[in-house]
This record gives sequence, structure tokens and C-alpha cells, in this order.
Amino acid sequence: MKTIKHIMYLLAAGCLVFCMSCSNDDTDTSSQQKNIAFAQAESALADGVGGFTVTLKSGETTLYLQLVGEETAGATLETGTYDVTRKKNIEYSVRGDDDGSYWTEATNGAKHVVNGGHVSVVKTDAGSTLSGTLTDRDGETLQFSSEALTFSLTQATDVTYTKVLSQSYAVQSGFGSYCVVLATADQKQAVLLYFYNEKDANSEVPELPAGRYKGASSGMVGHILMNTASYWLDASSDRNHYMQSISCSVEYVSGEAVMNGVMTDKDGQSVRFTFRGKLEFGRYRQIDRAFYEKTSGEWTMNADKWWVYTRKTKTWGEADAPSSQTKRVTQWVGVPDYGKFYVSGLFDAKASGMFVNVNGTELSITAGYKANPMFIAMSGSYSYYIFPVLYDPETGYFMTTGTIKLTASKDGNTLQVEGATAKVKDSDTGEEIEAHYNYFGVLGSNLTTGGLTRFSNWSYAYLPTLNHTVVTDETETSSTTSRSRSAETNAFIPMNSISGVVPMQHVNIKDIDMVEAEKVIPINR
Repeated sequence: MKTIKHIMYLLAAGCLVFCMSCSNDDTDTSSQQKNIAFAQAESALADGVGGFTVTLKSGETTLYLQLVGEETAGATLETGTYDVTRKKNIEYSVRGDDDGSYWTEATNGAKHVVNGGHVSVVKTDAGSTLSGTLTDRDGETLQFSSEALTFSLTQATDVTYTKVLSQSYAVQSGFGSYCVVLATADQKQAVLLYFYNEKDANSEVPELPAGRYKGASSGMVGHILMNTASYWLDASSDRNHYMQSISCSVEYVSGEAVMNGVMTDKDGQSVRFTFRGKLEFGRYRQIDRAFYEKTSGEWTMNADKWWVYTRKTKTWGEADAPSSQTKRVTQWVGVPDYGKFYVSGLFDAKASGMFVNVNGTELSITAGYKANPMFIAMSGSYSYYIFPVLYDPETGYFMTTGTIKLTASKDGNTLQVEGATAKVKDSDTGEEIEAHYNYFGVLGSNLTTGGLTRFSNWSYAYLPTLNHTVVTDETETSSTTSRSRSAETNAFIPMNSISGVVPMQHVNIKDIDMVEAEKVIPINR
């Protein structure tokens, strides 16, 4: 049981009266200090993991409080002294900033943002009573008390994650970074979390430390990295829910990790989530890890045919291979997920790259800008996510969503992109035709409109083969180091389980605009 601070509050009424009677001016001290006993609460809510909001109203005065309690608080505000602080998610605190606690006066519309003081909480059988002294930025003071409050859980979506899709451990800036992707049983909802804590002494078998984790904008001990790093997804939504706040407890029961948390996105949508299962960061898919580690080095992309767009004639046709075919594969240092490896530099685009997924002996590339964005291209006033696709030049159809399979040689030194065949409805005749996707390339998706775009200076390769050649340790170390700095800001982690529930999508060439790329920007990985 944690030590609870107890404070007795004494109001020197006689001294106050004396000071008022001896005053030589007409200053109205009542405007500087209010004393209110709130008889009832408009609302008293708990998020289930230690966060509380209270709205108290009496006459023209309304007090809104954001408090943080014990990690075991649940829906009960524990006895103690809660100090006002501008820092977020500090136990036994009252949030004091523009988005935190304040009181308002209906008579003049004034909003008094709390920036000092404390709140005393006494837990009884009837609920939790509140009292305290708060000050605003102008030095005005509010002394208040309340009757016993009973808290109810906030409205939020309840999700139970049962599957571990990905887990990895890395050392970043001296801290241990634990990345885990969890999903529901039907894999229609998933969450990606970056936990930060002390560097694990056993890097081969690291374990996420138990404790309470709260959101932060940078990697710190006992925190979850937010900004665009951690987010959740659901199959019914067309966007990532980037977290504005999160609180999550981690404990171990019978060798299994148990998580309970609540997360809120920037639009105010909240999810309460639970998870129980095995987390084995260092032991995860050892066979995949061995294959992954072999992929560092130089790769040469070969193809029997190349299909290119000629700018002058605005036509497609077979052509010679691009001048540069030698490409590099390096580890994604920020989060080395041994279920993926990173292919960079495709199709002469600067700093491009995509993830190849490893699932046991199966290899694949996920098509689609959400699941596998390679880089960003700018043309005119618009920007585009560039992502891998399969293409049939005979019918003019692209396979823009789905899984592109790869075949690896026994020694792991060559990868062959496999084609696909599917029935599609011809947009001109309405008849069902057969599309043979035997060319591999990239498409662009407009960041603003979502429309698809072909870039005329990028080729489509006929069932290309990637040939692997090992390079020196010195070269590899240099490449790895340069990528590690940008890895911490990654915002595009493939959620292949989510994209996997989306059926294969076929898009006609006639429905795609033609744009010539002017500038290429790498996506931080």
C-alpha cells in the first residue's frame, strides 16, 4: 500500500474578518476568492485505468477537474492529496493547463484555468469526497468541497486482443524499445504499441517489465511512445487512430502477460482494451530471424521483360531494363521485426523501399499504400504514397490490394516475384475477363484525394528475380547507422493482418491518372 499524504486544512476566519475590517481601500476580496460547497456533480467519470474527470456545478460556477489516481484505482478515486501539475499522467495529480482543469462563471463568461493548488480526496463507503484550494493564472482562488461522488466508467469501445502479430526488441538511445502488434481473434482490429523501459540486461531473451505505462511524445522509461508511432486500427475505418493519450498496465500471471489499458485518439474516440498471452521478444520465430539476418547486402533485380511508359508518345511498350538494378537490403534498425525485411531502392526512385513479409517458409509483399508505403512522391501541388502492385498490360488492370507472393531459393540468395491470375469485370463491355498479373511495379495514391496515379518514369518488371550478394561488414554498418536515426519516427508499420481481410482489388488503367514525378521523399522507417 502506497503512503498517503494527509493534510488538515484550517480556515482562519477571524483573521480574514480582521484584515477586511482594517482595509483602507474599497477592494472587494470576494472577487479574488470564492468559497463553494458543491451539492452535486453533473458527472463523475473514470476511464478504468486511473484517469478521472469530475464536473461540479453550483449556481453560476462550474468546476471541471481532471485527476490521475493510483494504478489500481479502477473506477474508484483513492484517498490522498492530488497536487496540481502541468505534467501529464502523474499519479495523485490534478492536470493544470489549457486542456486540463478550470472553473467558469456564467455571469461574465470567464474561464479560470487552474495552474496551482491541490485537491484532497477522502474515500468513504458512500463514495469519494473532494475538497481543496485552486488558483488560476491571475491569482484568483477557489476553495471548494463536494458531497460523496460515485464514479462510473466512461463511454468507450471495449476490445479484447488475443493474438500477437508481431513483437520485437531494440535498444534506442540507451533505452529498451519493445514493439508489439496485437489483434482480435478475427484480426479485424489491431493495435501497435511502443513500450519504453530500461535496457534489458539479457538482450537475447528480453522481457517487457511489469508496471504502469503512460503516453509520452518521446521514448522514456515507463512510457508508451505516441505521436504517430503507436496507433490502433479497425477494418471498418479508413484511417489510423493515432493516440492522444494512453495508459496501460502490464503484469504477469502464470507466465503470461496481462495488459489493461485505455487509449484516446486526437478526435476523442476512446478504446478500453485487454490482452492476455505470451510475449517472447527474443525467442520469436527463430527460423525467420536467421533468414532475416541473411538479407543484409546487395541485391540485383533482373527480369526477362520490362514494360515502360514513353513520355513523348504517351504509350506503353516493352523496353530495356533500367540503367541501375543493384539495390540494397538492410535491417530496419529501429524495430527489427524478424518477420520482415526491408528492400530499398526499387525502380530508380531515390531512397525507396518496401517490406517483404516472412511467415515461416512463406514470403510475400503486401500491396496497398496503407499496408506497404514505399516512399512519397511530389508532383505539382500534390503528394503521393507510392506502393507496390502487380500489373497486366494486356488488359490494363492493376492488382492494388492483396498479397504478392515470393518464392525463395533454398540458399535464400534469390527471390522470385510470382504472378497472379484473377477474373475481372471489363469496365467497357461489362464482360468478365481474365487478368494475368505478370508485371511488378508501383502506383501512387494521392494523400489528399486518395486517387491513384501512374508515374511515367517508373517501369514494370516482368516477374523479376532478386539476386543476393553479401557485402562487407564496414559497408553494412554504415548503412545501418544512417537508418537508425529516422526509425524512431516511423509512422507506417505494415498491419498485414488488417490488410489481409481486404479482398484483392482490381483497378483499370483508364481510371488512373498519369503524372510525371518531380520529387521523391523517403518514408522514415
